[in-house]
Amino acid sequence: MTPSPGEIESPALAQRKSVETVTLALLLAFSLLLAWDNWRTGARWESTGPQAGYFPFYVALILAGACVYGLLREIALWKKSDDSFVTRDQFKRVLQVFIPTLLFVPVTQFMGLYVASFALIAGFMYW
Repeated sequence: MTPSPGEIESPALAQRKSVETVTLALLLAFSLLLAWDNWRTGARWESTGPQAGYFPFYVALILAGACVYGLLREIALWKKSDDSFVTRDQFKRVLQVFIPTLLFVPVTQFMGLYVASFALIAGFMYW
C-alpha cells in the first residue's frame, strides 16, 4: 500500500529495534518459564517412554535458543540505522479496527452474535 502524504510526515511511535528487542526478551522469558515447568513436570525418559514434559521441554529450549540468537543479532546490529516500526497515523488506523473488534466480544454476550456482527460490519461500512 502506498503511504499517503500525511503518513510520510507522521512521527514514529516506536522503532523497529526496540519493538523486536522487547518482543524477543518477553518470548525468551516465556520459553524459559515453559522449560522450567516442563522439567518440573518430568522431561526425562523412563522405562515406558517419555514423561509428560519431555517434548514440550525441548520445544521450549529450541524457542529459547532462537530468542537468544535474535537478541544477539539485534545487539550486534544496534549501531545501524533504525527504521520506524509504526507511525502515529498507522497506529491510529490499527486502533480504528482493534477497538471495535475488542468491543464486539462483550457486546456479543448481551446482544447476541447476529446483532453484534451486524453492528460491527455496519459500523465499519459507515466509517
